[in-house]
Amino acid sequence: MKKIQKLLDKIGSIESMDLALKATLVLFLFSEWVVGDDWRFMAPILTLSALGLVIPELHKNKYLWYVLAIVLFLKTTANWWTQDNHLFVNLYWVIAIAFALSFKDSVGILARNSRALIGLVFFFATIWKILSPDFSSGTYFHFTFLTDSRFAEESQILGDQSRTDIAENINMMRKVASNEIETATLKSNDSIRLSTKFITWHTILIESLLALVFLLPSRFKLTNYRNYLLLLFALTTYLTMPIHSFAWLIIAMGISQTHEKEKHDRSLFILSLPIMLTYKFVPFMQWIADAF
Repeated sequence: MKKIQKLLDKIGSIESMDLALKATLVLFLFSEWVVGDDWRFMAPILTLSALGLVIPELHKNKYLWYVLAIVLFLKTTANWWTQDNHLFVNLYWVIAIAFALSFKDSVGILARNSRALIGLVFFFATIWKILSPDFSSGTYFHFTFLTDSRFAEESQILGDQSRTDIAENINMMRKVASNEIETATLKSNDSIRLSTKFITWHTILIESLLALVFLLPSRFKLTNYRNYLLLLFALTTYLTMPIHSFAWLIIAMGISQTHEKEKHDRSLFILSLPIMLTYKFVPFMQWIADAF
């Protein structure tokens, strides 16, 4: 236990900005989801990220981040209508880093900006979910669990949906997309309807709480739990949701807003990063589905 505590103390003693910036560059290197497949944007993002990690102190150079911001901005404008909405947050985050590095109190400025960015991301996500009838009614998750192969295991575990039914639903939607048929009746059951409604309101609740604790001023005692709530969200949500790169980004942002009294929290954030990688490559949900 003493060795583990020493390791946690050693990790936590590293500057929050140092860890956050390196974690962000690592994300850009391993995530095809972030860099995309267009060489015009992929080449500079990968090159700058590699150089930032290899050359000492380059990861703290504001010009590196300004160039990355420009590349990501051009990538965003080129794919405005098709780009995943989570990728916009990558652009905002890189701009925040470049901006913070332009001032003497870069650590403090980045901490405040990342805290605000996390809070606003979850605030607007919650508002959209509440105002969208398809989401708040549970229809979005219900339809997704019935027709998206990425959630096949979740449908089996939480909705008692057989693999045969899931495969038939996916096939029916393909026929609708190809105009072979005009309408399709998807196979469902009461269990999956109930489960997806629970998931819907669990998502709204935890995201609204995250928005609250990250946007409230630090003088409120509730904000003492923001790091643990963010960790809980990442470790539970991205076990089932196949957007692990965004989980890595959220954790990097979480690291940057930890202060000196939160070294233990900083260590937990760092240790959660490899867990996000295991979520991506280890089929935990498949194992659970097979077991049940």
